[in-house]
Amino acid sequence: MDKENLLKQSSTVTNQLLSVSRQLASTSQQSLDTLETLLKSSSTVFNISNEIKNVKGALTQFEKLLNKYGQRETTDKIIIMFAFAFFLCVIAYIIQKRLF
Repeated sequence: MDKENLLKQSSTVTNQLLSVSRQLASTSQQSLDTLETLLKSSSTVFNISNEIKNVKGALTQFEKLLNKYGQRETTDKIIIMFAFAFFLCVIAYIIQKRLF
């Protein structure tokens, strides 16, 4: 009887060890899958970060260009106003010389 009990117990323990081994293998596989997913996600995040840096640089350059064009537009308006004032002065001078 003792041998049968020992045999049953050893068989039970062996089955439990096999079950634990399967669970460990399953957990290891899940960890490996998770690690691969993390690596892919990390690579994607790194690529997106680089793209954001590139876009940020482009936006900074675009902002500088817009500021420069804004300054040029203001300068052009001032020059046009002076030219128009000069034109009106010339017309006034011509009219004055002709009438008086």
